[in-house]
Amino acid sequence: MLLLGCSSAAPVSPAVPKGTLTSDAVYAAVGASETVGFGISDHALALRAAWPQLFFNEALGLGATYYNFAIPGATAAIGLSVEAPEAIAVRPTVVSVILGSNDLLHGVPVAQFESDLEGTVGELSQGGRAVVLLANLFPLNDLPGVLACLPGAANPSECVLNGEPGGAAGAGVTSLAQLDSLLDAFNAAVAAVAEREGAVLVDLASQGAVLAAHPEYLAPDGFHPSPQGAAAIAAMFAAAYRAHRGDSP
Repeated sequence: MLLLGCSSAAPVSPAVPKGTLTSDAVYAAVGASETVGFGISDHALALRAAWPQLFFNEALGLGATYYNFAIPGATAAIGLSVEAPEAIAVRPTVVSVILGSNDLLHGVPVAQFESDLEGTVGELSQGGRAVVLLANLFPLNDLPGVLACLPGAANPSECVLNGEPGGAAGAGVTSLAQLDSLLDAFNAAVAAVAEREGAVLVDLASQGAVLAAHPEYLAPDGFHPSPQGAAAIAAMFAAAYRAHRGDSP
């Protein structure tokens, strides 16, 4: 989520099992490094095992098209100014959005994040033409790579914000209690945007207990999803999409 890059995207080759129902859906993924596939060390594996590819395989049919416009390090402002226009150009019918962790960790005010996210989701929905699957923030307070950024952490070298002066403290996060409060505020903003824009909310914030039971869901950096974690995220998006459509699991 933390290294800026570029977001040129081409259709990704589908890896859909034979026998899947056909579809003319156009799927666009918008987000940051977890959507690109960071945390999966092998590049070829990352292309196959990043959660948007797995969601595409599971939830959309043969004949569907998949584009990934995610930019490592993206904030909601980058989603609005860069990713959304590129995604809209392919006229998607299904869009996934995971944004917010970088905003929180870099000290973006909640109100600014909410405004940028609302603009992003509003544009991506194309007046209701596309189903927008909008995730709230994963419980950052359960991630070792984030906890290592807090002042007084025993293992500050593992902070995901290393390379930026002050780490999370530089972004104004000075305690676990403050991080918890910011998470609540950011997730309330996501829920409000989903309500106003008619997006389908995907509740990643509820997965703290799941993560505690499945530490293998985290990559070695303590921040990004492992292949197993990517599969779990994909399953949540697929379930939300099917529920929206009224499909059977």
